Amino acid sequence: MVGVLEQKECLNRSRAACLENIRNLNVWGSSLHDISIVKNLINLEVLNLSVNDVNSLQDLSHCPRIKEVYLRRNKVHELEEIKFLKNLPNLQILWLADNPCAENENYKHTVIRNLPNLVKLDSCMITEEDREIAKEQGLLFDKDEDLPDYDGLELDKTLTTTFLRQFLCKQKSLVEEKPLSEKETEERVEIVVEPSHSLVDEVNQSIDETTSNESQELESSTQTIKSNTLSAILILMNDLNEEELCDVKVQTEKLILLKSKNRTEGLLVD
Repeated sequence: MVGVLEQKECLNRSRAACLENIRNLNVWGSSLHDISIVKNLINLEVLNLSVNDVNSLQDLSHCPRIKEVYLRRNKVHELEEIKFLKNLPNLQILWLADNPCAENENYKHTVIRNLPNLVKLDSCMITEEDREIAKEQGLLFDKDEDLPDYDGLELDKTLTTTFLRQFLCKQKSLVEEKPLSEKETEERVEIVVEPSHSLVDEVNQSIDETTSNESQELESSTQTIKSNTLSAILILMNDLNEEELCDVKVQTEKLILLKSKNRTEGLLVD
């Protein structure tokens, strides 16, 4: 498709057998605006997309080994787009000149402050004086919480898609299992307890207004619904990929721990 960087083009330009093997990709002057396939180039080290129509840097956040990025004369309007590069520890050279974002008054020092590992921005080497000024004049953008976290990943070795997915899943699990503060725990318990009490009151009222037989029928119906729900969940899980199943595992373990804690404290949670 016109304007979309596709797999065939990537393989032809890099002369690689598969996307995982691509380390150097030059697609200069091709009127590209969709570079989403870059997310699959996990071993990419040098990328030249100068003179195109790219308007976002988000896809580059999935390239942990990237060292050099050339995006001169594209259509990146928001300087905040550089936040998508903050988790790329190997990035040393970045060209954003002739993009709308480069016209920002604090462009140079904002980029340097957010990407401290850079040694060269556009055509200029970054000096210690630049870094000192950046601390005072550069804007600091928060990291996107959904960015892949490569902390602890061995970037001097060739990566595989399976290994990287497993690593990121483990990193996400560690973040999700981070102990809650006392305030956060109280808020979580309060959120869970309120609907539980409401449900208990509703069930008690229903029992008072029905006969013993109707109560038994209700219990039987409830068990059937729960059984059907579990069956539906198991069927749906068959369609999930490895990364999505990891997310399900993390959320399930988290919910089990929370319910167990609530029961220990004498709270009724259905």
